[in-house]
Amino acid sequence: MKPWMLAAAGLFMSGCDTMPGGTAPVDSTRQAQFVALVEANGCRVDPADHAFVHEAGFSDTELADFSRALAAEEWAEIGYDGALMLVTETCI
Repeated sequence: MKPWMLAAAGLFMSGCDTMPGGTAPVDSTRQAQFVALVEANGCRVDPADHAFVHEAGFSDTELADFSRALAAEEWAEIGYDGALMLVTETCI
């Protein structure tokens, strides 16, 4: 397995043990801000290059939590390369 794949898996799974079942409660207001940020930056968060997420004040833990929540709600998909890709009205 390539190192970036391990990094991507770690990034998106970093919060798995925060609550039973691997789910953590997400702040819906903060998640909406995250979605707007990602939409404004091309609808994709690359696991190896997502400085814009950190520059906006979001942590890797939040990224992981939002990624799981959005994927579960079918508002996003996780690509083969570990990237988060939004599936919203703006990102279709």
